[in-house]
Formats: sequence, structure tokens, C-alpha cells
Amino acid sequence: MTTSKPSTVESTTMRTHRCGDLRVEHVGSTVTLCGWVARRREHGEHLAFVDLRDYTGVVQCVVDNSADMRSEWVVQITGTVQRRPEGTVNQNLTTGEVDG
Repeated sequence: MTTSKPSTVESTTMRTHRCGDLRVEHVGSTVTLCGWVARRREHGEHLAFVDLRDYTGVVQCVVDNSADMRSEWVVQITGTVQRRPEGTVNQNLTTGEVDG
């Protein structure tokens, strides 16, 4: 009998990171996230904020308002991690210093 290493969550072709894992050290990196749309907030004519969640946590993603996403949809988002502007950090989230 042969044994193989157990697979890890990180080794997947669907995503590069889990939602709750993004931190300041990822700023500037291009990441792909998968998860459920927890909430969508419109912010002007061409901008929306999407709270994306998986079992590790929630991260806010800034998306083009034309992207059709609704609560509880499962989506894949690829983008560059950015530091939130001063005064907009969300202390209630572990990912609150960045936007995915």
C-alpha cells in the first residue's frame, strides 16, 4: 500500500488564496478568490463593493458595477490586492486593511 500526502486547501486550480487569508503583505499581488457573495453595496454608477466569504473569513472586493453578483451566489474573483485608504480600515475584519 502506498500513501500520498494529504491535499491542502491551498493546492487548487480554482483559487490562489482563501478569503480570510489576505493581509497587508499581499498588497500588489494578483490573487484569485472563490466564495459566496455575502453582501453587495453599490457605490456610485460604476463601482460596487462585494463582501466575499468562505470558511476562513470575509474580504471586501471592489468590482465594476456592471458585474452581476447577488447575495449567496458562488463566484470567482481575480484582481490585485490593495491597501485600504487611511481612515477606511475595518477593525472588525482580519482582512480589514486590504481590498481584494
